[in-house]
Amino acid sequence: MGATEAITLDGVSLGRLQPGEAAAGLALSDAAGWNQTADDWRLFLAMADVFAARAPDGPVVATAALLPYASAAWISLVLVHADWRRRGLATALMRHCLDVADQRSLTCWLDATPAGATVYEQLGFRPAGELVRLRRKAAGLSKPDTPRGCGAGDVAALVAADAAAFGFSRAAVLTEMAGRAGSQLYRKGEAIALVRDGRKARQLGPILAPDEARATALVDDILAGEAGELVIDLAADRGVLRAHLIARGFVEERPFLRMLRGAHHVAGIGEEFMAGAGPEYG
Repeated sequence: MGATEAITLDGVSLGRLQPGEAAAGLALSDAAGWNQTADDWRLFLAMADVFAARAPDGPVVATAALLPYASAAWISLVLVHADWRRRGLATALMRHCLDVADQRSLTCWLDATPAGATVYEQLGFRPAGELVRLRRKAAGLSKPDTPRGCGAGDVAALVAADAAAFGFSRAAVLTEMAGRAGSQLYRKGEAIALVRDGRKARQLGPILAPDEARATALVDDILAGEAGELVIDLAADRGVLRAHLIARGFVEERPFLRMLRGAHHVAGIGEEFMAGAGPEYG
């Protein structure tokens, strides 16, 4: 069965989420309490293969997406409405994603919750690293009068640093995210980071730096200019930066397991990688 074919599973039809259906995806991620915005869903519908399960009466009740990055791809947005769980929908949609990846010879990556990791291992994924999400509530600071914005040179520097850490380019995705209203790119020496709007909180990441000391100095600049609630998906072994964030009011929320399926190469676990862009992007 081809991954692009619409099929039926226990009365639920499986096929593609259409370009104009960002609102249907957003309703699912909102119901799950996730941080995706309408902009995120529009990006996925423009750049990724997004598969969906539809109830017999039409509503979208589950999704999964494959976001290609050159020779690799990120699997994410694996969502199932609470009323439709434990029916095999997530696994069926994941198999659609993996079929496409196999057809294109793509190495697949994902950031899994502990519960999801067990399922993904059965689909051929193996552990490749750990992250931890930390959250800081709104700090009550005054926002800067003039937004920093994201200049073309800054975006190019972010793309280059990110590619050095990941081993492949995510230029299209990072450029789109940096160009959104509300996105701000911060640089301090060789350290660079992007902060963007989320549905629940601003997402701090990716953060790229030669070492934790320079990442920590950059984070202090960011925290001085970001008044609202922040989340960061930090590489779990960055102990100095992790302790510094906790000292600055962040609270550890949950772990993620970075997983790999396919040929091994570095992806987001290079020395320069400090924090991810969110589990949907890596």
